Amino acid sequence: METVQLIIQLIISVIPMIPLVIALVKFIIKSIQEKNWRQVVNLALKLIGEAEGMFSTGAEKKEYVMRMIKAAAKELNYAIDDDSLSALIDSIVNVTKTVNVKQIEG
Repeated sequence: METVQLIIQLIISVIPMIPLVIALVKFIIKSIQEKNWRQVVNLALKLIGEAEGMFSTGAEKKEYVMRMIKAAAKELNYAIDDDSLSALIDSIVNVTKTVNVKQIEG
């Protein structure tokens, strides 16, 4: 009978910790994804620079960058959807266009 009471007390003690463990696992997963996101952004910057010298049209450049990042994301065990990746590339390109604007003398 004493063993049954110990098991019941153990179960009662463990049950409140389950949400805490779930929250901890979610936090760990999110932290890993954020770390990998930085790697994806850095890779995108590098690949966009490479694509500039390799292709003539923006569509070809973007397709190359997306293909290479998707391949790298698989190695990082990082799931990335096409929409997020496309938005990332577009935002980087827009920033570079803003930064690299030629001044008009007049």
